[in-house]
Amino acid sequence: MRILIAAGGTAGHLYPALSLINNLKDLDKDGKIFLVLNSYKYKRSPLVPEDVNLLFVDSRSVNRSLSLHNLFSVVKLIKGFIQSFIIIIKYKPDIVIGFGGYASFAICLFSAMNKTPTVIHEQNVVCGKANLLLSYVVDKVLVSFPETLEYFRKRKINAFLVGNPNRPDLKQIESVLARKYFGIGLDKFVILVAGGSQGSRKINQIFLEALDLIPEELKNGLSIIHLSGKSDFEWVRSTYKNLGIENKVYDFFEDMSYAYSASDLVIARSGAMTITEICFFGRASILIPYPFAYGHQSKNAEYLSGNNASVLMEEKYLSASLLKERILEFLADKNKPLKMASFAKALFPVDAGKKLAQEVKCLYKANLR
Repeated sequence: MRILIAAGGTAGHLYPALSLINNLKDLDKDGKIFLVLNSYKYKRSPLVPEDVNLLFVDSRSVNRSLSLHNLFSVVKLIKGFIQSFIIIIKYKPDIVIGFGGYASFAICLFSAMNKTPTVIHEQNVVCGKANLLLSYVVDKVLVSFPETLEYFRKRKINAFLVGNPNRPDLKQIESVLARKYFGIGLDKFVILVAGGSQGSRKINQIFLEALDLIPEELKNGLSIIHLSGKSDFEWVRSTYKNLGIENKVYDFFEDMSYAYSASDLVIARSGAMTITEICFFGRASILIPYPFAYGHQSKNAEYLSGNNASVLMEEKYLSASLLKERILEFLADKNKPLKMASFAKALFPVDAGKKLAQEVKCLYKANLR
């Protein structure tokens, strides 16, 4: 059997795909798994199992402006469509699963047109444009949130709730051990600041300004794990020298299991993978959605905040003084982060990877009859 999985180049698309691969091992031991990506940075990545056949297609986002860069993007997009068509014809997959993004769209479209059993998985509360279009032609839509399921069911689309699978390398670590790893005392209130893999200039700036407004008598009880991104690393690290607060600053941190496990409060964007991780570790959070993601991140954050599992702060209203007040609320009430953490933990989708694989298996077996 030939299983073809397509995912965009971001971690939010890739990690659920890798979880599915781990849970499909028993479907056909002699079968082949092909993973189609649009980012060559994963060519030698240890995240991708050695027995998975990696394929790559070109893809670029295209806007409406007239420019040489945009013309180049259109050429790349057309090239990606041709590559996707060739992949479907050449490898003749028995089933295709798409996880969103530009690389996934053409693969799933040509697969559905070729009458190959096709599944898509949506990680966000609000369905992405690519998956929204594909939902009308594929055999099955798998979603991560109840709200998304209702959206598809109202339109009589074949949809099922499975949750968003967590990244395979994450594991729960005792807080004592995690803090020892960073050299942080058990008496500290630990804040993890993470603006995504590239960091966030806005979050970095406002958060540091908010820390400067914290009363001096409270600063000694804080410890910060700050993932700044490469471009802001030097000035973030130098700014802490004048704040008088214990800190660990990284441009990028590989093992997030330790960072989450050591923290009491997470301040972050609200991409699908981030909120899944916050729920997996059961952590209180202040979520600041990225405002230019078609509303995806705002809806993700609203899901957590609506279930008392997070504090939502929209970037357009964000200020240092307001963020300081939210942080002080957590410092003033020791039960607040604990209660919020328990609500977040309750939202974690148990066995999402297994459920995702089971739906794929059911579709495959149904087409064998």
